[in-house]
Amino acid sequence: MKKKLFTILSLALCLQLVVFSFGVSADDTSTTPETTETETGTEDGVSEETEDPATDDSQDATEEDDEDSEGKGKPEKDRHANDHAKKGLENALEHVKGTPAEKVISDLLDLEGEDLEDEDVEAISEQLEDVLEQELEDEDLTAVADSVYNKVKSNKKELKQQALLLKKVVDIYEKAGSVEQAVEAQKDVLTANVSDLQAYKRLGSLYKKLGEEQVRVFIEGEQLISEVAPVIEDGTTLVPLAAISVVLGATVAWNEEENSITLTRDDIVVKLTLESKTAYINGEEVELRKAVKSLNGRTIVPAKFISEVFGSVVQWEPESESVVIHEPVEEETVTDESGSTDTAEDTTETETADTETN
Repeated sequence: MKKKLFTILSLALCLQLVVFSFGVSADDTSTTPETTETETGTEDGVSEETEDPATDDSQDATEEDDEDSEGKGKPEKDRHANDHAKKGLENALEHVKGTPAEKVISDLLDLEGEDLEDEDVEAISEQLEDVLEQELEDEDLTAVADSVYNKVKSNKKELKQQALLLKKVVDIYEKAGSVEQAVEAQKDVLTANVSDLQAYKRLGSLYKKLGEEQVRVFIEGEQLISEVAPVIEDGTTLVPLAAISVVLGATVAWNEEENSITLTRDDIVVKLTLESKTAYINGEEVELRKAVKSLNGRTIVPAKFISEVFGSVVQWEPESESVVIHEPVEEETVTDESGSTDTAEDTTETETADTETN
């Protein structure tokens, strides 16, 4: 009997140990997800990590270093650019020693790091005249032109006589046979005086030397670039509407049902219709010299009409076949290479009389 009772007690004790062990295991398992959630996420599912002050300080320091390096980088870049320009001048000086060009390069070296003043421009222009009169090697001429051109391009101050100096640079490039460089310099001459028709004529002569003859449209001294080139029909220059409207600051709306285009800028609204000479300006009917048409999938319109509607002046330079469009400028005296003078207004009337650009 005692033996049987001992056996029962032993079984009960074993059973309690099993139950206790199972309870401990269950508790351990239930706490694991809580621990994991605390370590890896929040209720919104966004990872939450313990911030390390040392790491943050390191990141802040790195950001400050980056900002400092950016601030120091620009002066450093400018310094390298200046060093490069100075080296170029020194190399050019070696090429032109013993020639009138030596004085030009020496003066530019003396002005290193300084902006050109108007009196500097006048002095250098006179020196360049001497250079043009000498028989120098093409390499020497190009070295002089490069040096002066780079100095003018880097000059931060706007100069009254800058165009005069650039014209001399163009002449030197051309004499050296560097016509491509002459073209680039002449483009800067245009922007110095957008209404100077002689400058466009000069550019046209350079393009002819390169075998590039075509009708060109310039707006504020910049050539209008488009997939469709301007064309002249019966004395009327037609230009791509999309390209010229962007430059003139007009928005374009196309009505497919009417085959019409509406251009708007400020309080001016112009309505045009494909294959029609009739246009409307703020509802008032006007007649065009040539109808609006489509060319190679692009709408082309009369350049003079569309420009003058929005207040621009349109001039024609016949030798270079250039349509020159710009904002009205004050009447001023223009002096050409021969020393003759005329007013900008008179020049406009003379140059546009022979060819209609409307």
